[in-house]
Amino acid sequence: MTIMLLSDHRAFPALRDQALPSLGIFTLHPTFNVEPIMNTPSVQRVHEAHSGVHVVIKSFEHKTGLDGRRFLPTYSRTLLNREATTLAQLHALGFAQAPYLVPRPLATDPERLLLITEWLPGQSWGTILETTLQTRNLGPLMAYVNTITGWLATLHRRTATTDKIDVTNAWEYWEKLLRQLREQELLNHAALANLRMLQVHWQASDMLHQGLRSMIHGDATPANMLFTAPEELALIDWERSRHDDPAIDIGCMVAELKHAFFNVTGDPTAAEWLIRRVYDRYGLLSDFDQEEFAAFTQRGQFYMGCYLLRIARNEWFSWEYRQRLVAEAQACLVVR
Repeated sequence: MTIMLLSDHRAFPALRDQALPSLGIFTLHPTFNVEPIMNTPSVQRVHEAHSGVHVVIKSFEHKTGLDGRRFLPTYSRTLLNREATTLAQLHALGFAQAPYLVPRPLATDPERLLLITEWLPGQSWGTILETTLQTRNLGPLMAYVNTITGWLATLHRRTATTDKIDVTNAWEYWEKLLRQLREQELLNHAALANLRMLQVHWQASDMLHQGLRSMIHGDATPANMLFTAPEELALIDWERSRHDDPAIDIGCMVAELKHAFFNVTGDPTAAEWLIRRVYDRYGLLSDFDQEEFAAFTQRGQFYMGCYLLRIARNEWFSWEYRQRLVAEAQACLVVR
């Protein structure tokens, strides 16, 4: 439902005084019409009637964790500033035009916890993937997957550093996942013991320390990918971006592919052909030698297991399916 945004609305000053001037539009009396997008009230598309422009407002005011508790304003402000800064950096690095895009940041209001960006039209990768799997028309999938892989490889290559990977964040996230899954009673004693044993093996192997840091998206899920064409992709929602292991983004991407196919077909191996394609293409675009490719795929396997555990937290899936996701995650986490 579209509604008119009144002049006393909390977003009105930033829209009128920052966002519109950033687009070369100067008016004292704009008319804004607003509608929710992405099935969440925290993200809204705004249309200014006189100029015809569209922008997106993202509110960080009601950000919550999985437990439903609202983040402190200081942490929400950190997320807002991180996303705005990252978007500006990515524009400067050339991600302002097809085929690889991010929305341009237009305004921030740290006091009201608002970020305003340009609106990029497109269809969510999640919608495309779901429709494709339901109709079993898998032919077009390769083009979309190649584009996502190319986007991430280009991001990682353009922002590559000589800094070694620090796995502190990875193990903190691991502990958070295990705690949440235990609280949901999804891990029995045997599963928890096995995950702890796998943890010891990974920590002893030192494999997660191999490679160098780049900027990563940090949440490379289908909901954060918008296609205007199979070869043109915009990535949105950069609040979790940071400099870290590029294998995190690829591990997340392939975990989502595995889950999408598994959830529809009931076969946990149904996406393997596509996952192999992701790694082969990423390795080619990154100019990996054989040793670098092997190390990267090993780390990707670890993060794939982590993201399968993350997906298993979602209570809208059946208990049986969530248990199967945990089992698949354990299989991914076996040190090879």
